[in-house]
Amino acid sequence: MKNIHFVVLVLFGFVGLTSCLKTLNDVNLGDIMGAKVFEIAPSEDPSLGAADRVTSAAFGIKSTPQLLQIPVYLNTTSGTYSSDVTVTLAKDNDAIAAFNKANGTKYEFLPDSTYTTTTPLTVVIPAGKQFGYLNVNIISSKVNLLASYMLSYKIVGVPAGGLISEIRTSAQCKVAIKNKWDGKYVMNGYALRAGDATLTGYFSGVSRSLLTSGVNSVDFSDVAVWGNGTTGIAVGIPTLTIKADNSVTITSPSGAMNDPSYNSHYDPDTKTFFISFTWGAGPAARLSTDTLVYIGSR
Repeated sequence: MKNIHFVVLVLFGFVGLTSCLKTLNDVNLGDIMGAKVFEIAPSEDPSLGAADRVTSAAFGIKSTPQLLQIPVYLNTTSGTYSSDVTVTLAKDNDAIAAFNKANGTKYEFLPDSTYTTTTPLTVVIPAGKQFGYLNVNIISSKVNLLASYMLSYKIVGVPAGGLISEIRTSAQCKVAIKNKWDGKYVMNGYALRAGDATLTGYFSGVSRSLLTSGVNSVDFSDVAVWGNGTTGIAVGIPTLTIKADNSVTITSPSGAMNDPSYNSHYDPDTKTFFISFTWGAGPAARLSTDTLVYIGSR
């Protein structure tokens, strides 16, 4: 997948079903003579272990469909099929429930209105090949940015004589929509706390991520810092709202607001935020002026 504007984080987890083929002592059943074992795979790397089969993908916020491919793998050393074969999948809501229980999360299946895929849920593995793909076309502009969603599928049908791997029969695709400003940044700046020489001053090299909070807004991953570069400013998590002209409005739960004398803005060419905000007694007493330079996706 190509990174367009922001990241859609995709996680493939693998869970077993007691009705499927079991493995003993980590034996690869695909190595058994004549066995043809079907798995959901995170990538075209069959050497990955079941517990390590994780991948991610990146998309931009668009109203047109963007393709996510979920591979189905034919694990065999005894030869491929001489003609196309079809593997049948089904939604696996039980796996999402199990994930939520294990991790204390509240994921739901991605709403039907936000994606399209094959009907019925089938994957064709072409003759002579070991991979086929479930094509899921995600319309990211329809996805609620603040909700927690997954795609989750399991293998329920394979060709006659084929086997379903127990530990690789189900895949969960964790979808987190991220706008084009979302990512990791390095922050340099100046903070003013009137009358306090310790907390007033310049700082550099502070790591912050900006997290998607709306189509045109991001939140700091942590509070801003005072001039010593370590002590947090107790004004709450700053939110940056980016307008069409790249001007930036700063807010926070405890009343942060733009410094009226500073042009807070975003430079798309350098992927850099230049912001200054004040609170409380105003810019002569409380001020944070920061430059955040993009260093990569998170």
